[in-house]
Amino acid sequence: GDYFDYLEVGGQSPDTAVVAIGDVSGHGIAAAMTMASSRGVLRSRSRDVASLAELLRHMNRQITEDVGGGRFMTMLLLAINARRRCLRWACAGHREPLLWEPGMDHFTELKGAGIPLGIDIGADYQEHQLDDLRSGQILVLATDGLWEARNTSGEKFGLDRLCSLVRDCAHLPAAEIRDQVAATEQAFRNGAPQSDDISFVIIKVTGAGEP
Repeated sequence: GDYFDYLEVGGQSPDTAVVAIGDVSGHGIAAAMTMASSRGVLRSRSRDVASLAELLRHMNRQITEDVGGGRFMTMLLLAINARRRCLRWACAGHREPLLWEPGMDHFTELKGAGIPLGIDIGADYQEHQLDDLRSGQILVLATDGLWEARNTSGEKFGLDRLCSLVRDCAHLPAAEIRDQVAATEQAFRNGAPQSDDISFVIIKVTGAGEP
């Protein structure tokens, strides 16, 4: 039921990366089929819309008509412009991005979530923007399977543990932070079964002129 993707969205400049991450309610074949259908809607329409919010509105109409309110889906769309160093996002019931601020040594939760897709066919969604991204900032996009993972004692991995881990690894490239998070979550479960899908994306802002 989890999904993440990298998209080409209409109206975005060539130096913009767009990331999507989502989670369908429930588990099993029904959730997987809903996610596959949603992926098709997202990819088929992504090049024809003017904004991230418009893309969510279109997806919501299609999903609501398809599932008839019997299942819903959270979705976060996030666009980063490397040249202008700005961030835009639109959210449908998903956990908003966490932004690590190295200069202030804390995380900021970027607000702005609407209701999940598939509940209200007339739901509206808004696009939000953050300018002046700075070198060293780290964005964490994830589904709840990550922080709700439990070990053999029933203890949750938790958001605090996730944030502490990213903070400790903040000096590393994004790919290495990703690997550390995956390895630490697996070690934390220590053989306990994975009860939910886990998906996450790590984005790190580099200095001007760097890749």
